Amino acid sequence: MAEFSKSGLDRLGERLRASVRPADDDRATYDAYRASFATAVVEVERLCDQDLSYLRGRTARLKTMESVIAKLRRGSFRLSQVQDIAGVRVAVVYLSEQNILVELLRRQFPEARITDYRDAHQNGYRAVHVIVTASDGNLVEIQVRTEIQDIWANTCESLAGLVDLSVKYGGGPGWIQSELVRLAEIGREFDAAIEAGAVLVRAIETAGSRFLSFSGSSEWEYARNEVLDDIAEARSKTAADKREFSEAFVALTGALVGRAEAEKAN
Repeated sequence: MAEFSKSGLDRLGERLRASVRPADDDRATYDAYRASFATAVVEVERLCDQDLSYLRGRTARLKTMESVIAKLRRGSFRLSQVQDIAGVRVAVVYLSEQNILVELLRRQFPEARITDYRDAHQNGYRAVHVIVTASDGNLVEIQVRTEIQDIWANTCESLAGLVDLSVKYGGGPGWIQSELVRLAEIGREFDAAIEAGAVLVRAIETAGSRFLSFSGSSEWEYARNEVLDDIAEARSKTAADKREFSEAFVALTGALVGRAEAEKAN
């Protein structure tokens, strides 16, 4: 990032903030600045693949100029202060996995700055953001979500592209924001239910672990098989519940996008 001075970036940011249609030179400068984060993203992805197996299947992105302009217009900060030009997103199944992953990232990147949006969520958005520094000094934001949180966020992105970019930041039609907040609360309840199923399975496995290590009479073997069956049934039910919750949430979010499309068509 040596070729981009802080003052130069901030002047660019002010021009982008004020412009209706950014000048070609400013667009090219931002594109070059954005591209300068590519090495940092690759480095963070490599470190994650090396030590953090939870990050398999993650996605990476560099922030578009349109998103940066919207962010600049929402606040008083400067372009040089934007910390999520480069980002990595990952979704895990359980809330407990989300907590574990955040802790692993904290150990992998001791200087990381962590913001938890799960309780004090923004307009329904829930996730944990971990901002890390690559060796070239560039910042990379790692967004850690559950699958349910990810479905919600992707729906919000779809609505922003369909209706208005400001939907992602609490803007756009009021009914969309109301529905997004309502869906976020349903998602929170689904995540809690999915986690409860996982906790139950772990409790059954823990309680039966010592018992399963023994062998003895035919009565003992019968009881042992009963415990194994109970564990298998609990695992199967948890997987089925998780699938059901996810499918229901996809249907709810799909209905919201469908309504937005119908409203736009009219």
